[in-house]
Amino acid sequence: MLQTANHTPFATGLALFPDEEGIDTVYPIIKASLSVSDAIALAEKQQPLRYADEYNGEPGASSIKYAAEACPLKPATDVILVGTAYSPNQFPSAQVDVTLRIGAKEKAVRVFGDRKWKNGAFGVVATTPAEFIEMPLLYERAYGGMDITKNGQEVGCDFNAVGRGFFHPKSDRDAVGTFLPNLEDPRDPIKRYTSNPKPACFGPVSPNWHPRLPYAGTYNEQWQKTRAPYLPSDFDLRFFNVAPGDLVFSPYLEGGETIEVTNATRSGQLRFHLPRLRFDVTLRVAGRSEKTPVYLETVMIEPDANLLSMVWKGKRRCDKQMLKVELVTFEIAQSDKHVKGL
Repeated sequence: MLQTANHTPFATGLALFPDEEGIDTVYPIIKASLSVSDAIALAEKQQPLRYADEYNGEPGASSIKYAAEACPLKPATDVILVGTAYSPNQFPSAQVDVTLRIGAKEKAVRVFGDRKWKNGAFGVVATTPAEFIEMPLLYERAYGGMDITKNGQEVGCDFNAVGRGFFHPKSDRDAVGTFLPNLEDPRDPIKRYTSNPKPACFGPVSPNWHPRLPYAGTYNEQWQKTRAPYLPSDFDLRFFNVAPGDLVFSPYLEGGETIEVTNATRSGQLRFHLPRLRFDVTLRVAGRSEKTPVYLETVMIEPDANLLSMVWKGKRRCDKQMLKVELVTFEIAQSDKHVKGL
């Protein structure tokens, strides 16, 4: 019987899936929940592993808040920010830049108060943004959404079907009176209602949106005859990376990187070093023990909850020996002295 021995203070678990080549594989998972309020510390409550996507509203009709963690090993590290934009010093603002910096890499999202398209002297223009103090950082507030073409066909934005501001080239809608996105990429601002930028957000990308969807492969008659129920031969492991493309890090992050978040906390800034932790994960299969390396595949920052989540995962092919996996042991090989409580 398969058993686990967890000698860490973190949540651990296993995922059992055929890998991209259809070979039975065990994926050991470690999830650390850490407090980032004053200093990095072990969180009082360790968050359990998520075995399915959790949505901000109705599944399929809203964005993903938390992506499933029980999946095959990601080929790179995802960095996710789940939270809220705050105006500096809690004074109402019409525009705020939220930034997330990981090491030398920085991503900025420009956050506006509500705006609508209106008729102007030289065509359709945006109204002055309303002032705000807090704004949710959701894909529902980013560029995207659904539209109706002149022939009555419903079409959605390939990159974000739940957003706002999307107009299909054959749209039959009048733009006047409709909302613009609240979240924009400052490098690619919306200049007219026909603009078609990529959505600007820090959260998980849904599996049926680009850029993830093209990585899913081809599920046609040939696949049904030769590969089903396994993944198609043109499946790309990048499908499992859920972060926006500019927040996917290859090679994997290792810990020690500086994280800075600006204007996503009431205090204005959150800054810390990503803990550097190492683990020994040992699988005993048919009486033989072997260590399996694990990689930091997900970093999730939730400033509103003062919470940092880090997920490591490994991969061990078992092929015909899946039922002979007897024990998986999790141990800390290297702790981080800067993490209180470890």
